[in-house]
Amino acid sequence: MDDVTSVADLLARTLGLEFEPRSSDYRGGDYFLAGDWRRDDFPELVYVQPNEDLEEPAEPEYAAYPTLVYVESTLRADQLMQALASTDLVLVRREDWDGLRDSAATPAPSY
Repeated sequence: MDDVTSVADLLARTLGLEFEPRSSDYRGGDYFLAGDWRRDDFPELVYVQPNEDLEEPAEPEYAAYPTLVYVESTLRADQLMQALASTDLVLVRREDWDGLRDSAATPAPSY
């Protein structure tokens, strides 16, 4: 699964999130966002975007993956990872910051 829309649909069904389409050159063109960074409490943001930045991979070390999913500022990383274990998404990086976790996942490449 490498289509940004298909991945956003999968995440919406699996995680119960509502994604809205957006566009940004910073995020490789058209992408999807779930969450609201303007919230006063701790916002959880999930981005689904193409792995492209000016016709080059946005994440060169993961160039084989055409679609990227970023989960930022979540307090429930373990819970999300468990829910996503039933999908074909591949966790490529997980980072902790002061007890908080940030994850990036990508769909398994299609051959």
